[in-house]
Amino acid sequence: MEIERDDHLQDQDTDEGCVVKTITRLKWTWSVVVVLTIATGLAGFWPCQTGARPVASPASAPATDVPRSSQGAAGDLLAKLPLAFVENQGQWGREISFVTHQAGLTAFFTGRGLTLVREQREGDRLRGVAVRLTFEAASNRTVVEGVDPLPGIRNYFIGNDPGRWKTGVRGFRQVLYRGVQDGVDVRFRDGDGRIEYDVEVAPGADLEGLIVACEGIEGLEVDDDGTLVMHTDRGPIRQKPPTTWQVLASGERRPVACGYRILDAHRYGFEVPGRDRTLAMVIDPGLVWCTFLGGRRYDFATDVKVDATGAVTVCGTTSSSDFPTQAGSYDTRLSGNSDVFVTRLDATGSRLLFSTFLGGRGDEAAERMVLAGNGDVLLTGNTDSSDYPTTPGAHNTTYNGGGDAFVTRLNTSGNALQFSTYLGGSAYDHGYDLALDVTGQVVVAGLTYSSNYPTTTGVYDTTYNGGGDSFVTLLNVGGSQPVFSTFLGGTDREAALTVGVDNAGIVTLAGQAWGTNNKSSFPTTAGAYAGTYGGGKSDAYVARLNNTGTTLIYSTFLGGVNSDPMRELHLVPGGAVVLVGQTYSPAFPTTPGAFDTTYNGNGDAFVVRLNNSGSSLVYGTFIGGANKDEGTSIALDSSGAMTVGGWTEATDFPTTPGAFQRSLLSTNGDGFLIRLDPAGKTAWYSTYIGGKSWDTVRALALDPWNDATLVGEVWSSDYPVTSTAYDKIYNNSGDAHISRLDLLPTGVQRYGLSTPACNGPVVAGVTRMPRAGDAQFAFTCINASPNTAGILAVGFASSVRGIPIANVRAYLNPAVPFLAFLAVSDATGASTVRVPIPAGTKGVRVYCQFFMSTTVACPGSGPLSASNALDMIIQ
Repeated sequence: MEIERDDHLQDQDTDEGCVVKTITRLKWTWSVVVVLTIATGLAGFWPCQTGARPVASPASAPATDVPRSSQGAAGDLLAKLPLAFVENQGQWGREISFVTHQAGLTAFFTGRGLTLVREQREGDRLRGVAVRLTFEAASNRTVVEGVDPLPGIRNYFIGNDPGRWKTGVRGFRQVLYRGVQDGVDVRFRDGDGRIEYDVEVAPGADLEGLIVACEGIEGLEVDDDGTLVMHTDRGPIRQKPPTTWQVLASGERRPVACGYRILDAHRYGFEVPGRDRTLAMVIDPGLVWCTFLGGRRYDFATDVKVDATGAVTVCGTTSSSDFPTQAGSYDTRLSGNSDVFVTRLDATGSRLLFSTFLGGRGDEAAERMVLAGNGDVLLTGNTDSSDYPTTPGAHNTTYNGGGDAFVTRLNTSGNALQFSTYLGGSAYDHGYDLALDVTGQVVVAGLTYSSNYPTTTGVYDTTYNGGGDSFVTLLNVGGSQPVFSTFLGGTDREAALTVGVDNAGIVTLAGQAWGTNNKSSFPTTAGAYAGTYGGGKSDAYVARLNNTGTTLIYSTFLGGVNSDPMRELHLVPGGAVVLVGQTYSPAFPTTPGAFDTTYNGNGDAFVVRLNNSGSSLVYGTFIGGANKDEGTSIALDSSGAMTVGGWTEATDFPTTPGAFQRSLLSTNGDGFLIRLDPAGKTAWYSTYIGGKSWDTVRALALDPWNDATLVGEVWSSDYPVTSTAYDKIYNNSGDAHISRLDLLPTGVQRYGLSTPACNGPVVAGVTRMPRAGDAQFAFTCINASPNTAGILAVGFASSVRGIPIANVRAYLNPAVPFLAFLAVSDATGASTVRVPIPAGTKGVRVYCQFFMSTTVACPGSGPLSASNALDMIIQ
């Protein structure tokens, strides 16, 4: 939905401008969703009266002339800031709950609606006009609350009476009106600098009873095309017909017609003649945010990391000279045909924190990266540039020829190199992955064809074996010299594609080993899971080296009779390793009871877990459908639940009810994301993600709230970007994408804050879509104190700001009866509580939160920890 102003109004308001956007995909939907976008730029707060008449106030001082160029620069900067819905703790009138403002317009939120006030300076006076929108059904039972707190606080020192000063005032990304009428909520949010609101309607609720009263206008009408026209004394404001759909039991969206219903000159409602009142509702389809990233030529992202604040760092390769960079970043110009890029966005995906090229006059390709504890970015890949940027004192500042690996450390601001070095010999060398040990040294793994690749004395293998070898190199903290460096391979080709290092400095690597005549001389160890090559073109391998690089602790093949490439590993505390890749072998090793033990054809993704000695398979499973599937990335939360990303061409890829996207949109392939339980037996959540052309997921990362952030490449102009994204327009010829999903199914959304234990936020989740009559439904939490007891509370009313109990905040209202279920955490701090859902409860709304005891000493912790809360409507 967009709101437009005609030329008459635009001509009178050119300094303010008018943002005209179309919202094509939404975050929040229910069985019927009406989306109204109020297209305004919001800036500057000015307290003024509300009502239908223009308002004015004398200026306290004459206006200061500011050059227009300065105004433009400041405006551009301000426009990039997310809206903050600021709570009222007494700094404004008692009837006001929240205020937001930007670019000359202020919105006041009260218990019954909002007032929009636009202001202009005329000489030495400020003049404004106010339009108030009121939900007539709202009553004192309607709860107005802030959702998703923004970082930071605000302080208001008003007058010389300290009693009126207000400190520690919070801002939120959303304001939610719960219970505007039975079964109807209204959610206000930031729409790229505009206020947007969604009307969320439960099954059976009376949408026709929702009436919006408008003050400050002269009349209403509906044009022939369904546009709502609000006439004002300064010209009409136009609202296009609302985008509306319902959600089937399968999770598929079904568009339905929705129109405006004029009641009189100042009131309107909505009508949906084709609405099915029995359909399940959607609170949140799961896409938190999603953005394109790129320029006019080919761009793709290869890795992503998320820090404790939720900020996202992405690396990849670009050939676009107009790839978006940030002023002040290390390098803002493309140097060759293709360069590496490193980009950091804020936690909302709407603003660049830094973005830089990295390369020379030749070609560069980025592979993987890692974040240091201070936010520095270390990355590796390949360059054929003799002038790739290196730093004085680095291990190798001279290009060796044939294409070298590189290792570069970029500072946390993205504007300086801490160190940068070539890594290689006279032939082709490629760095595929890297990891940091506890001392800050970096271990790099990859492929070399160089017989003179630099090795160190006494390591496992100092001699090139031919055909292309894996290499493992540990560089010291400053990148000035190798601590150890070794080959690993046989007479055929081997490539180390992924690497990890544990707290003891033990290095685990995995990759692909090719064979000849169904044989391979890649070194394996006695007692390893598979000491014999499986056959075919190639097998995956897993190997572990001691912390000096001198001894092969174990080495094993992993595969069947066809090709089985490895893609990424994840180390588990205690020494086990979980791996993801792709197999073309019907007899690829699986374990009884695993998620999928049958090969689906044409190439499947796989997930396997090896024990800490590499001698046995803890579990192994296929993932896929009847067409090609590839697993590219994996991440584990603290409970051991596995989130796997990749891409698929299969129309029958296994998705779960209530997931974000349940159908393949392109026969060329869509990305996929699947979360498996810690035992590798059940999919808690599984979805496609893509558009009508080819799209992939190349890497993923989990944030502290267990949301998954995905990156890859996208060729679909209709890829589901969100309205607040940094870049909402496909840039042509292949873009990178960054997508964040909360992995909560239809009917479930998160609210409230966690009171952490020692391991970070205690995060509540579910194992499936909540359906009436589901005896296996369960709630989960992670990051509680290990081996402690608590309760899962399930209630029928929420609290607005959280009610203090001991040292935690309860987001369930204890004045309303609730159910309590015993919750016991395991050694990882995870707990799963099965709560069968009775039949006949469809449409019932409940609120859920974990409260766990804290037995592990943490600085400043109290006797309890608490999770976020879940708002759940049974489907």
